[in-house]
Amino acid sequence: MILYIDESGFQNNWTFVAVKILSEESARSSLSKWRRYAATVSKKFKANEYKDSKTPDQQRQKVLYEIAKKGFQFWVVHFVNYRGHKKDYSEAIVELIMQVDLTNVNLIILDKVERSGRYMDKHVERVREELSCSCVMRWGLSEKEKGIQIADAICGAASRDFNRMSAPSYFSLIEHLLCGRKIIKNNLA
Repeated sequence: MILYIDESGFQNNWTFVAVKILSEESARSSLSKWRRYAATVSKKFKANEYKDSKTPDQQRQKVLYEIAKKGFQFWVVHFVNYRGHKKDYSEAIVELIMQVDLTNVNLIILDKVERSGRYMDKHVERVREELSCSCVMRWGLSEKEKGIQIADAICGAASRDFNRMSAPSYFSLIEHLLCGRKIIKNNLA
């Protein structure tokens, strides 16, 4: 079992999502169905990667529908007054992972949020030290990790729902798969 982690920010409110997926193939099949659908509704469609922020509402709805059919469990942490990745990223990831049932999880993959792999390695090391986690943990690139793309879709929906944005969130399509939700207010901002 793999735990994929992604984040989405709106002003100083950031949403972090952890999604349990049995295998990379499960994630790939959901995205393949979205890709086929997107190609039929847009003649100019040429995406190799699902990016929630660049995806039209109809396609967001389709990918979340496919995620709901697969039954991927997920956990959400909303971090209010987030000061940026350098200051709060590791803490946010620790808070998120502490919410997750790690039973049967043998790998945790974080989305790369820093330009430098060295900085991402430092985040992974801080999280690992804080949690004393026995799982293998690493960071990955969303264009290569289909599970991170699934987490991106869920995270975008959760963020739009939490921030009550004008764009439809479609969170109701996947809400039944939500295993835990927490709001953390950072008073240091």
